[in-house]
Order: sequence, then C-alpha cells, then structure tokens
Amino acid sequence: MRHGELTLEQMLSDVIVQLVMRRDGVTESEVRELMASVARHRAATSEDGQYVLPVAA
Repeated sequence: MRHGELTLEQMLSDVIVQLVMRRDGVTESEVRELMASVARHRAATSEDGQYVLPVAA
C-alpha cells in the first residue's frame, strides 16, 4: 500500500464497499476483472499515451 491508499483486497473486504456493491449489483469478480483489464490496458500503453497493439507470440 502506498501512502494512504488501500489495496484491492483491503477495499473489497470493507463492509461499506461490500454493501454499496451489493446495492449496485456489482460482484467482486466483476471488480477484479475490471482491474485486470485496466492493468492490461496500461501495460499496452506507451509513455506518450498512445495505445500499443499487443503482438501475438
């Protein structure tokens, strides 16, 4: 955890976050997939902000 920031695990274990997610119909797996998607997108973005197409191995 960086200064004052929660980890994803800490956020998802928070009772208030769980209640809001339940009210909004959002599951933990949906949040995890969204975070994984953002991480993949950020990894595929160059320093100048341009999207870099992944090359198949």
